[in-house]
Amino acid sequence: MSIRQQEVINLVMRQTDYTEEQVKEKLVQWNNNYINVIKEYLNPSFQKKNPSSKKSKTLNQQMMGEIRNFMDDVYVKFENRKKYNQYATILNNLREQQEKNNQNASLPSNDNGDSNKQVSEKEGESNNHNEIKIEEVV
Repeated sequence: MSIRQQEVINLVMRQTDYTEEQVKEKLVQWNNNYINVIKEYLNPSFQKKNPSSKKSKTLNQQMMGEIRNFMDDVYVKFENRKKYNQYATILNNLREQQEKNNQNASLPSNDNGDSNKQVSEKEGESNNHNEIKIEEVV
């Protein structure tokens, strides 16, 4: 027996719990392929391939699927940006209205009570017209 064969037997014995006789039998069975002997020890059914339930796609189908997924993602992000911009616009409008109300409140009031009543009614009307339903951005 050559030195190389003995080293292969020692290698397989270190990686498995086979005896020297078992290693020799397995090496003969696998045509001295020690990697297959070790693979068989770790997984006795390593050569059996799992039947894939998925059908393989052609290159064109794969490309079109990736383009479709990319465009779907772009559309969702666009919709989210649009909703966010609408929400930001509404908040800016409300902030401007509050600033106007604060400025109006800080102005000196006239003795005429009717003019104040008319201003407050106009502000109430403007608030009702500017109300927009805000949807939650996901």
